Amino acid sequence: MNKKITKSSLSEKKKLAKRRKYAEIKEDPELYERQREKEKEWYRRKKAKGQVVGINEKSPRDIRQQRKKWKEASRRYRQKKKEEKLKETTTVFIECPETNNVQKMENNEEDDPLQSSVDDCNSTSKAGKKEFMTKNKVRRQKR
Repeated sequence: MNKKITKSSLSEKKKLAKRRKYAEIKEDPELYERQREKEKEWYRRKKAKGQVVGINEKSPRDIRQQRKKWKEASRRYRQKKKEEKLKETTTVFIECPETNNVQKMENNEEDDPLQSSVDDCNSTSKAGKKEFMTKNKVRRQKR
């Protein structure tokens, strides 16, 4: 049962192995310091060869292009973080069976929001009033 290994799967395995290795290095302060020194030396050699050019050494046109690239990268990064945050905090509406109240609660992966909100709904809510619950309020009530 030999499977053919494709270039993409091989490169993915290499990336994962590098990530694991770097995570191990970051945990040990001595190894991490050595790694940083190696990276600094690598950068100095590249700089000396002229393969890395600082922004101050570029022409005005190249500076504009580089700043445009930085701006686009920052925009993509912020958009990605915004989407991750939206995925992380989903809103759940729950109707209380006894009082007919609607509560809004942000989903928290470590707690069960459905169970805690029903308990809160049954014990502390007033009839006909909408309550809006956030993660912090729910955590404070649980304590």
